[in-house]
Amino acid sequence: MHEPVPEAHEAGIAGVVRRLDSEHVACEDCGFEAAALGDAWDREVASDPLSGHVVYELTCPDCRNAERFVINF
Repeated sequence: MHEPVPEAHEAGIAGVVRRLDSEHVACEDCGFEAAALGDAWDREVASDPLSGHVVYELTCPDCRNAERFVINF
């Protein structure tokens, strides 16, 4: 059985989500820009549990160029 998540933890998660929602990435090839975690980009996700990094491989919907967006935890 799982224990309830403390309110402070939930508030911390909400803060991270707000920050990530505001992060924008621009395609270096064509200049397309959108929220890094929005639906406009095609995404693949990789993580490295030892380093705490989450790497998003973002593919531009306009020119198919690949961009990387790294989150450090």
